[in-house]
Amino acid sequence: MVFGPASLGVCGACLWLRVGMEVIVCNANMDGRDIVAVMPTGGGKSLTYQLPAIFSSGVTLVISPLISLITDQIMHLLEAVKITGSTSKSEQDAIHMTLINMAAGRESKETEIKLLYCTPEKIAKSKQFTSLLQEVRDGGKLVQIIVDEAHCVSQIGHDFRPDYAKLHVLRELFPEVPIMALSATYPPVVLKDLLKVLSLKPTVRGTAAGHTGTVYFTSKTALPRLPQTSSRIPMVVNISSNEEDPDKPGSSGRSLMASHSTPSSSRLKPFPVRPSSSPVNDSLGSN
Repeated sequence: MVFGPASLGVCGACLWLRVGMEVIVCNANMDGRDIVAVMPTGGGKSLTYQLPAIFSSGVTLVISPLISLITDQIMHLLEAVKITGSTSKSEQDAIHMTLINMAAGRESKETEIKLLYCTPEKIAKSKQFTSLLQEVRDGGKLVQIIVDEAHCVSQIGHDFRPDYAKLHVLRELFPEVPIMALSATYPPVVLKDLLKVLSLKPTVRGTAAGHTGTVYFTSKTALPRLPQTSSRIPMVVNISSNEEDPDKPGSSGRSLMASHSTPSSSRLKPFPVRPSSSPVNDSLGSN
C-alpha cells in the first residue's frame, strides 16, 4: 500500500499528513483512475496530483489557466517545469530535449521532469507541443493529465474559456492516459458538460468503484449546502454516482478512505478515518 491508514496514510516523505480528502484522492490517483474532484480553494487540490507525481516514473501534465498560478506552483517544486507564452525559446528547447530523452529512456535523476505545466491554449493551438506529448506517451512516460479549474469547459457561467472546450482532443490523442479534473465547484449541469467534453465515463461512488467509471469526490467544505455532521469528524467526503445530482451525500458522519491497490485489483476500499482537529498543511504548492 502506498497511501492508506495502515501506515498513517503516507509514504516515508509524507508522515506529516493528516488522513483526509487529499490522501483519499491520492489513492484513486495512484490507482490510475479517471477522477473528478471538488475541493475548495486552499483545500489541497495541488497536493492530490503533485505528491503522486513525485513518486511516479514519468511526466504528469498539468493544464492550468493562470500563468501566475503556474509560476507559483513550480517555484516550490524542483522537478516541475512550464511551457507557456512567457517561456523563452532556450528554456523550451531544453525542456523538449529532456522530454525526448525521457521518452527514449535516456533520462537522468538530475534532469528528470515530473510535472509539466501548460495553459489550455498550448494544447488547443500548438501541434508541435501535442506531437511532443505523443512522443512522451509512446515512450511510456506520460502518466497522467490534470485539468485544473475544469469548470471552465462549460459555457454555463462566466468562467467559460473557449480553449478549455477544445480539450476534448486529450482523450482522442491519449485514450489510455488517466485524466483528473479539479475545481472548487461543479453544479450538476457543469459536471455534465465536463464529462462530455473530456470524454469521461459516468461518475461512480468511491465506496463501490469497480474497474471502470470516473471516481467522483466532493469535500464537505466545497459544498456548504450539505447538512452538518458530527463536529468530531474533521472532514467528510461525499462520493456520488448520480451524474445529474453529484452533490447527494454519500456518507452520514463517517469519512471514507480509499486504499491503494495493485494493478490486478483496482477496487477502492473504504476505511474509517481517525478524528483529528489539526489543519491540513498543503506545503507542496498553493492552489
